[in-house]
Amino acid sequence: MLADYQEEDTDSLPVPIAPARVLVVEDDPEVVSFLTKLLIYLGYDVARVADGREALVWLQHDVPDVILTDILMPHMDGLHFCRAVRHDPRTCLIPVIMLSARAELQERLEGFRAGADDYIIKPFDVLELKARLESILLRSQREIWCNPISHLPGSPGIEADINRRIEQHRPFAFAYVDIDDFKAYNDVYGYHAGDQVIKDLAGLLMEFSITSSFTEAFSGHIGGDDFVFIGLPAYLTSSLPRLLRRFDAAAPHYYSPEDQARGGIVAADRQGQSCFFPRMRLSVGVVNSVTRHITHYAQLAEIASELKHHVKAQGHPDQSLCLWDGRIEPPLL
Repeated sequence: MLADYQEEDTDSLPVPIAPARVLVVEDDPEVVSFLTKLLIYLGYDVARVADGREALVWLQHDVPDVILTDILMPHMDGLHFCRAVRHDPRTCLIPVIMLSARAELQERLEGFRAGADDYIIKPFDVLELKARLESILLRSQREIWCNPISHLPGSPGIEADINRRIEQHRPFAFAYVDIDDFKAYNDVYGYHAGDQVIKDLAGLLMEFSITSSFTEAFSGHIGGDDFVFIGLPAYLTSSLPRLLRRFDAAAPHYYSPEDQARGGIVAADRQGQSCFFPRMRLSVGVVNSVTRHITHYAQLAEIASELKHHVKAQGHPDQSLCLWDGRIEPPLL
């Protein structure tokens, strides 16, 4: 059986940066042995069961990051097992990759209808299996990381991006973006209107993030009305003023004609007192790794948060404001 597989020089296969746990559901001892050795070499933590029924028992006590399952197995085949996984709220989000010698279109469609995320035909290529695993795990990780309103990566994704830049000694600027007086707007106009502001700002950040692959730009959503915008210092120097102008130009249109005319809204403050809140605008604090030595994400987050609060304290009711750490403009790289 093992000879049917296309062998590769596994010494050339890099170990994944973030190992995951894989549950292998397979009754053929040779295939189990082959997959186990390969996955362990690649840095994955591997659990093995012989059929779908045994796998469901195992899943009652543990949850893997991905499931590799054969289709033809005793007691419970892969199709019934996959349907059971999808119907259980504890396991319904686990990615499932089916392995099968059945290559016909109808067989593959049955696998996808049962809830499989991917389908690999035996005998499979080692590098293909490796690539499919990495792709599905990355997609699953992104779905977990993404904010459900903005669809931007949340805190885990932001931290991973920053740590990558630090490890690779790549210069970057980190902009902490906050919407001033968003809560008052949300209270008066409702969550639907507030969500639209969040979505629009997320779209604006994404637009500036994908302008060019040479900018190394990344946008993230910490939560609420707090965002980050990361990229090469020179790119943030040129793009942030344009981004702020775009937001300021759009802000009046979120308000009624009456509120537009008076430049804001009257709402209760945190103490319950009636207060005037000017229209929404952005407070942005920027930390530059060229002028400030950053060693880890927690340090960066603390500096950026302090800087953002300093910007908000400046009192800039008429337009958005951006302040670079130490008021030092970054050099053009």
